[in-house]
Amino acid sequence: MTPELLRERLAQAGDERMKVAEDLFGVADFLRTNSSVQRALTDPSREQSDKDALVDRLFAPVVSAVSIQCLHDLVAGHWSRPRDIVHAVEEAGCDAVLLSAQFDGVLEETEAQLVAVSVFLQSHRDLRNELSDLSALSPKGRADLAQSVFQSVLGQPSMRLLRRCVGRTSHGHLLGKLRELAVRAANLSGRRFVFVESAHELSDDQKMRLEKILETKLASPVSATYTLRPELLGGLVIRMGTERVDASLATRVGALKRSIVG
Repeated sequence: MTPELLRERLAQAGDERMKVAEDLFGVADFLRTNSSVQRALTDPSREQSDKDALVDRLFAPVVSAVSIQCLHDLVAGHWSRPRDIVHAVEEAGCDAVLLSAQFDGVLEETEAQLVAVSVFLQSHRDLRNELSDLSALSPKGRADLAQSVFQSVLGQPSMRLLRRCVGRTSHGHLLGKLRELAVRAANLSGRRFVFVESAHELSDDQKMRLEKILETKLASPVSATYTLRPELLGGLVIRMGTERVDASLATRVGALKRSIVG
């Protein structure tokens, strides 16, 4: 389901946009533990009308009419594996939260908060592990812990996404999921998300110059997040989607050593 189509659906929901997100999260949880329904909704030999009827029978009594429309849109897709629909519904729920933030004028704020949480957790390993250890706490327990730590600094959309991440993300993937959501937020507002790693703290002027260079290169506004990595020694590592530019001193020194050794 494209963000553009989801935006159209949410426009019909008015003040109930966040309820659509909650509905989609609930459906994703149901599908995650019901492989037979996954197969029924993704079977390429089954008529679309049959899939829609199954969606209506299962979910119409408990979710909104707009949510049902979204589910009809989702089951109309083509699937490599039945379980892929779980990921698609989950993503649609996350996008619904972000788009609701955009409707409310707080999307950039939400993006910045997601980045701030990921940066904080990157430097606080014990808390990060506790929030992503599936054996230590229940999903609700991990979500409640995250809320107790971050509730004073997060708005409703970013807190909802954080609770969802720590409740549903497996060990070792929490930071990646938070960053993915920040990227999605930037994309929804027409900006490219850029990760910049440096050995030393960059000044505001340096960041401004770098972002202007990147905007020219990408022909798009950018949203950059900066991380300190002293082991780089100097220079920068920049990641833009699948592209990675390594201009760090550590890499250049390593290349020089390899050339000397032959």
